[in-house]
Amino acid sequence: MAEQGVGAPGWVGATFRFRRASVPVGHTVRAALCVGLPVVVGFAIDDVVFGATIGLACVLRTIGERTGPHRVNVRNLLVATPLAACGYLFAPAQDLPLAALVALMAAVAFGAGVLSVRSEAGALGSMQLLLVTSIAIGVPDTGVVRSLGLFFLGAGIYAACMAVDYLVLEPEPEPASPPAARAAAHGASGWAVDRSTVRLAGRLALCFGIAVSARGWFELEHWYWVPATVGLVMQPSFGSVPGRALLRAVGTAAGAVVAGLVIGAGLDGTALGIAIGLLAATIPWAKLASYALQSAALAAVVLLLVDQVDPASTVGLPVQRIAATVIGSAIVFVFGFAVWPEARRLEAALPG
Repeated sequence: MAEQGVGAPGWVGATFRFRRASVPVGHTVRAALCVGLPVVVGFAIDDVVFGATIGLACVLRTIGERTGPHRVNVRNLLVATPLAACGYLFAPAQDLPLAALVALMAAVAFGAGVLSVRSEAGALGSMQLLLVTSIAIGVPDTGVVRSLGLFFLGAGIYAACMAVDYLVLEPEPEPASPPAARAAAHGASGWAVDRSTVRLAGRLALCFGIAVSARGWFELEHWYWVPATVGLVMQPSFGSVPGRALLRAVGTAAGAVVAGLVIGAGLDGTALGIAIGLLAATIPWAKLASYALQSAALAAVVLLLVDQVDPASTVGLPVQRIAATVIGSAIVFVFGFAVWPEARRLEAALPG
């Protein structure tokens, strides 16, 4: 065991490993309908923000749903949804001077880092909080109250569909998966913040703050994908940071290509809603098979949703997404891993 982390670390061999997985039918149908239909409705009522915001809430509920007892998924939804929604509260902060914005976002990331090691629900909610916050401070502000209302509406729609599945179609709970069991055990350790938690939260705050400062470094119209990548990659309950960063970068690049093809095809209205729904339908299976596949499917869906709210006017959005993901992943590798000698030991001590 003392030799672990010396030479070729374990994440290198595991990076492109794919698991055999069956398609979770109920989860798949729910993802397709809950993400795709709001987009169709948004075009029908000439309010694309309506469909995109509801769709984003449902995408986050889709990636947060796990194989395991139904009560675990319900608890995750009840905890993670309000945490993720809090990201919209920071939308007005986009008008702050860059230094103030960086300091505020670093503080938010530190709090998210502390919450993320408390429980599975906290880990999901904190990761989604950073994703929503990144989008909220980057896209044009469409109103905090409206955004919150639409986000909770989307989560409610997903919860209603989940209830139908659980109570009618699939009433028997499945056995808890090992990751869920480990996360639940980890969350039962209480709320005391130990030194390892502070170090992890500090690393996350440093990386997220640097990523937000990218607004002043790079000529990226959609610079907010840099902190979004950091928030997704550094979520601590999904395995080692370097392996996750590499998988996220590769998966996001593939997802950006798919989204670019859809955008280039000029799909609109019902056709675009169907395309987004079909892509969302692949997430439940992809998240069981590989983090890279999950990242590809998630990137494609989120790209297409955000493109409705904030279409790129210069370089194509998929190209910007790839560039921002590479930058965010590099920040994680350097400032979240390479410069901290204890990083490998810290990651090994966390659930993964």
